[in-house]
Formats: sequence, structure tokens, C-alpha cells
Amino acid sequence: MSIVVKVVLGALLAPIVVPWVARTAEKYADRVAVDLGYGVLPAEVFTGLGYNSGQAKSARPRHS
Repeated sequence: MSIVVKVVLGALLAPIVVPWVARTAEKYADRVAVDLGYGVLPAEVFTGLGYNSGQAKSARPRHS
């Protein structure tokens, strides 16, 4: 392949590949943080399970 073809392919594929790699790396970093023991809260945020329990807690009346 000539250098011109490589440059053109790189320019066309970069906008697709770079964001995909960034999202993949971010998900991996988040999973490593949870595995290292930085709490259950990040895991709940990543899976969406914390949202439902938070809604149930905010619906309860608070006592002073």
C-alpha cells in the first residue's frame, strides 16, 4: 500500500476508531476501580441499580 492510501484510510477511520477506544478504556478503568475496592457506589452507577434504590429513598417522608 502506498503512503497516500494509508493516510486517507487513517483520516477516514480515525473519527470512528478513536471514540470507540476511548469508551472502551473508560469502561475498563471504571471496572478496575471497582475491583480495587473503591466502593459499591461506582458499581451501582455503572450498572444503573443505584438509581432505583435512590428513587425509593427519596419518595419516603423524612422525619426531623
